[in-house]
Amino acid sequence: MSNNQFNNPQIVSETHKSCSLCQSLKPFSEFHRDKKNVKGNGLCFYCKECANQKIRDWHNNNKDNPDYTKKKRDSRIRHVYGIDLETYQNKLLSQQCRCAICKIDLPMSGGFTHLDHDHLTGKLRDFLCTNCNRGLGHFQDNKDVLMAAINYLQAHTENGTQKEDTFL
Repeated sequence: MSNNQFNNPQIVSETHKSCSLCQSLKPFSEFHRDKKNVKGNGLCFYCKECANQKIRDWHNNNKDNPDYTKKKRDSRIRHVYGIDLETYQNKLLSQQCRCAICKIDLPMSGGFTHLDHDHLTGKLRDFLCTNCNRGLGHFQDNKDVLMAAINYLQAHTENGTQKEDTFL
């Protein structure tokens, strides 16, 4: 490395640079990559610790902002399901905000509302409650196993209660 590269106050050696925020001298491994920062050896201006704290602080200061919350939710839905928030909400409304299996009311957001998908194709199906979604998952979306479970329940119930003669 030539001495000209040390003219950048951030780069202080071949292995270390200074964080623009905390001013600490740290090894290159303590900085995230930033290909656009050519003068900074392709590393971010802030060390990982400062960058993470800066993001945490920003989130904490904005978490009650409805615009931020909506953008964050839209981003998550796009990442997980490949659709935007509006499409997600319209799909849920088209189901009258009810589970496609047990018909229980589903909230517009939160961990109780699940957009089910085919695990083989990735194709989106309908919204389910946590119990129905987990039930399908435990049965591995296998129709034969689900039918066997239905037959089992029918064999052991009568008028909604367990048959008297089905236990050993």
